[in-house]
Amino acid sequence: MFTDVEMPGEMNGLALATAIRERWPDIIVLVTSGRVWPGDGMMPIGTDFIAKPYRSRDIVSKIEALARPA
Repeated sequence: MFTDVEMPGEMNGLALATAIRERWPDIIVLVTSGRVWPGDGMMPIGTDFIAKPYRSRDIVSKIEALARPA
């Protein structure tokens, strides 16, 4: 799943990432933002962050790294 930290509505991307990891731990989660950088402990284990602006190859690299077995 690829989400932005800032989303319309009551849930932000960090809360969505946490909910996804808790309910479906095998789903890869990548979070992005151009204005908000998550601090230590704000990202659930097994997720990663990429700051905007990003290149498409950087997104692919992050997803590949997340998909590798631990």
